[in-house]
Amino acid sequence: MTRLLPLLFALIATPLALNAHHSQAEYDRDSIVEFEAELIDVRWRNPHVMITVRAEGEDGLLHDWELESGAVYGMQRTGLDSSAMPELGPVTVAGWPSTTRAHAMRVTNLLRPDGVELVFPGAAPNRWTSDAIGGQLVDARVDRADLGLYRIWSVPDPGRFSATLDQSEILLTAAAQAEYDSGLEFDPCEPQGMPSIMQNPLPVQFVESGDRIELRMRTYGVVRTIHLNEDATAVDVAASKYGHSTGRIDGDTLEVRTTRINWPYFDDNAIPQSESVEVHETFTLTDNGTRLAYRQTVTDPEAFRQPIVTTWDWIDIDESELGLTQCEQ
Repeated sequence: MTRLLPLLFALIATPLALNAHHSQAEYDRDSIVEFEAELIDVRWRNPHVMITVRAEGEDGLLHDWELESGAVYGMQRTGLDSSAMPELGPVTVAGWPSTTRAHAMRVTNLLRPDGVELVFPGAAPNRWTSDAIGGQLVDARVDRADLGLYRIWSVPDPGRFSATLDQSEILLTAAAQAEYDSGLEFDPCEPQGMPSIMQNPLPVQFVESGDRIELRMRTYGVVRTIHLNEDATAVDVAASKYGHSTGRIDGDTLEVRTTRINWPYFDDNAIPQSESVEVHETFTLTDNGTRLAYRQTVTDPEAFRQPIVTTWDWIDIDESELGLTQCEQ
């Protein structure tokens, strides 16, 4: 078996500061690893497609590599499904290496023995051949301005969504840093609470319901209720993982404030937050109603030394069914 090509990368960490808040942030998108290997396992399921390959390292020993990709929905958006995977055996793989784990990477390309290349979400165009499956992202926007906010919205590129989340710096308080360093863990197959339930590349749908708006999510079928024109401080409700959301519509913008959140994690890296956390969101129609600009501002004086602001866009690609994505073990 061919040896693994040399790889060199560095991990730089700053105490009390985190530059990313998503598990996909562990992968170094500025580096690429390519090697020949034996495909030994494929788990085509949610929350992430996982592939295991075995390759000989520089030490002359065989090592199993865990290759991670996105959710099944992201594969479908690029024309890639499980039927394209080869039988177990020799393959060539490429991807972004993990900065925290040995023999782990985010797979971007896989070359089958028959010469067909699989291009995974987030990857650059074909790496080895023009005979490829995947990489053709469905992202054509449609003009349905008459629907306003109330329709299905999808991220422009599910494969690159985690890079969007890496934009904001997280400055933890000393107490929160100590809690984080203690090794917090949670079940990745449990539906997350606010604000992390919003931090994923799956579609959402807004449904008008009188004096409230339902924000329905493909993620585990979660439904958030946004109470319109209600004074959040005047309502006595119990804390919950999704909190209590109040909103108002100002022109093309829906403004939402969420409090009373008792979900203990800010994101899927188990960064801690307290019950003092507040989430302010804006959803603004742009580009003649084909794009929805989102801004999330999270404040928590007990956990964060400054507000955490993250922005991204959704687009309307004419999806008619929201669908459901659940974790599959």
